[in-house]
Amino acid sequence: MNPRKYLIITSISIIALLIALSLTVYLWDPYSYYRIEDGRLKYVASSYINAGIIRNADYDSVIIGSSMSQNFNPETFRELIGVNPVKLCTGGLTLEQRDLFFNAVERQSAGTDKFFIEIQLSTFNSEDDDLSDTPLYLYDDNKLNDFRYLLGYETWARGMPVSFGYAAAKAAGIEMDTMHNIESVDNVGDWYPRYKLGREQVINKYKKNIDAVSYQETDGMYERMCKNVDEKLCTVIEDKNEYVFFFPPYSALFWHKARQAGYEDCYFDVKEHIMEVLSGYDNVSVFDFQSDPLTSDLDNYRDTSHYGRHISE
Repeated sequence: MNPRKYLIITSISIIALLIALSLTVYLWDPYSYYRIEDGRLKYVASSYINAGIIRNADYDSVIIGSSMSQNFNPETFRELIGVNPVKLCTGGLTLEQRDLFFNAVERQSAGTDKFFIEIQLSTFNSEDDDLSDTPLYLYDDNKLNDFRYLLGYETWARGMPVSFGYAAAKAAGIEMDTMHNIESVDNVGDWYPRYKLGREQVINKYKKNIDAVSYQETDGMYERMCKNVDEKLCTVIEDKNEYVFFFPPYSALFWHKARQAGYEDCYFDVKEHIMEVLSGYDNVSVFDFQSDPLTSDLDNYRDTSHYGRHISE
């Protein structure tokens, strides 16, 4: 074959393949980036699916948090508080991710004016708060970089196979594990169906250091945390909105470990500093559930910090 003709045919074939792959992702849309269809699997890759939720869901308020907040039921907020929220939660949420979600909401949804924001104390004890594992191209307004979603590894190696597989199993009447059975935006990130709660389990995990809180650097801890509070806590607060900050109810065993590790008093002092900082805002309220009696009942937990959905309710 003529080399020039071979090159032309090869180029056309590659272009046609890329167009076909891109069109497939656009139409199937495993991470709901272009549209949300209830009844379809919402794959649990939080930093990917959250971008689609921000762009496409119907909401007037937002819940932002870590795995401590993933079990919130938005329907309860609608019934009891009279707001229509979405959850933008991801395990190990950093302050940079929180700001990314908030800023994307501000650009995409002008009608959003109430934010429920979890305060995870450990996030303030970190100098490393980057977004290297977050697909930033999904959160900007640049359409030209959408090719990274249409042709990217995460989409084709994880999103598409799992989503296709789930749809095929559902069509065949096969029951899927609850880990993947998330078809509504309200349930994205929920982990409560697949984790057992109980005192014995919590104590065993504690003894074996399983699902433990990440290591806390105690040298210069108070100064570092207060610096991060001063510089990063209030970066999302704007006069036009209402903000509800909350401390989630870690178990008593969490605080026992903090005491054993030598940073319990530091955490309490930093909480006091946070309260002082937030008290300067008229549009901010703060709730602290960490001293609630439920924290002494380890049957409410899966480990020292994560609590069941009945506690979220």
